[in-house]
Amino acid sequence: MVEGWVVEMEVTNPKISPKLRKVLEMVKPEATIPVIVELNVPLAGEAISALEGAGLTVKEKIPTVGMVSGKIQASLVDKIASLPFVKEVYYDEPVSIQAEPFFRIKGKESVLVPVSEATTGKEMGVDTVWGEFGLTGKGVKVAVLDTGASVGHPMLRDAIAETFSMVEGESVEDKHGHGTWCSAAIAGRPHEDMFRGHMFEVVGMAPEADLIVGKVLSNEGSGQTSWVIKGMEKAAELGADIISMSLGSMISEGGRSPDSKMVDALSRKGILCVVAAGNSALPLSIGSPGDARGAMTVGSVAYDTPAMLVPSTFESRGPTIDWRIKPDVTCFGGNVLPEVTELLVTAGTGTSLTALAGTSMATPQVAGITALLVQAGLPRDRDILEYVFSKTGKKRFPTVFKDPDTGWGLPNVAKAIEGEIWNSPDAQTFNLFSESIQKVTMPLSIALEPLTVKAAQLMGLDLTPKLAVIEG
Repeated sequence: MVEGWVVEMEVTNPKISPKLRKVLEMVKPEATIPVIVELNVPLAGEAISALEGAGLTVKEKIPTVGMVSGKIQASLVDKIASLPFVKEVYYDEPVSIQAEPFFRIKGKESVLVPVSEATTGKEMGVDTVWGEFGLTGKGVKVAVLDTGASVGHPMLRDAIAETFSMVEGESVEDKHGHGTWCSAAIAGRPHEDMFRGHMFEVVGMAPEADLIVGKVLSNEGSGQTSWVIKGMEKAAELGADIISMSLGSMISEGGRSPDSKMVDALSRKGILCVVAAGNSALPLSIGSPGDARGAMTVGSVAYDTPAMLVPSTFESRGPTIDWRIKPDVTCFGGNVLPEVTELLVTAGTGTSLTALAGTSMATPQVAGITALLVQAGLPRDRDILEYVFSKTGKKRFPTVFKDPDTGWGLPNVAKAIEGEIWNSPDAQTFNLFSESIQKVTMPLSIALEPLTVKAAQLMGLDLTPKLAVIEG
């Protein structure tokens, strides 16, 4: 025990998650804490009544993953966990945006990089895909779960198809700016405006995609895990093809947290979840839901400060705490150096532009190029998407393997759609996540041959480390 550390309650029940155990050791027994309870029975009236009878105030039911959220007195958590139909009890922990805080970048010289097909997009083949293939994300639904959006912004007013808010007392309107930035980086319509004395032309990576804007973080940029989980469930109900989340927790449970389990569940249903790695700047620091096996986890590299594709100083690095290699890919998220910051520019609150840095900024750009692939006919399969990224990724120092700093590197959507990667023999055996054998057809330009995706980890290939199969 650390000197001066007072343990309020001894916690031994194995059905209480490690994070919740730590919380219970720190709080008074009479304290009320937010929890998420996972059941091994349907969320029927009898089970809910038993939970309430044991002291849980139920707030939300989350049927996709068989969970409920609510509040309970700390001293009663063990009683809840001891119920035979309770699988696990988790702390409904805080989550936050994954952008660099203002104090880290204030007062430094700034290099400003607009998000557009001529800058960040060009390096990923977006300009080629627009011009030669006419792919702009049309017909693809991308959900952005964040601080909401400035729905009247010129970049977004024609892009938003659906909105909802999981934050009590707050509309979907974004008073923070982070969610607006992320929405515009995905599907912002072309826009030109002055910012810090310069004229910028900005546009999203998939400027004809339809946005589902879900507010799961408050105007202060923070929220609860349960808000995010309910937001994912709502986005799925609204028909999202892709979910982009530039948010997360600080600490990982190896992909076993409630939000990571929701990502895995949706990935199995064919919804592509693109998630920020985080900004902890350390190895083994990718929190949830970026640590989910079903997530396409995005790290950050610099655009040109100090040089292109240099890993950003703030990026959370892998592996995960259970030794899986993440992030999966990287994209441009800016950089923070002692004397200068590289910031990416697109839409901000109201009708303005703003400049931010973080894995938050890299993530929606990857979600945008994923929308281009989905429009091209790529099946909504997380493994096939990673295969595409593994065969097209570019790194500053090229390697043939996935690494815990940059994953497969910066993806290139043009190379994928041109079709050459599908002629590789390992296209027939690439699988990291799926649990069923399936055959799909790849209507991607030249890539018209059936592609068999086997339910097995890569065997005998030096392409990537093996990943554990999800339980349950």
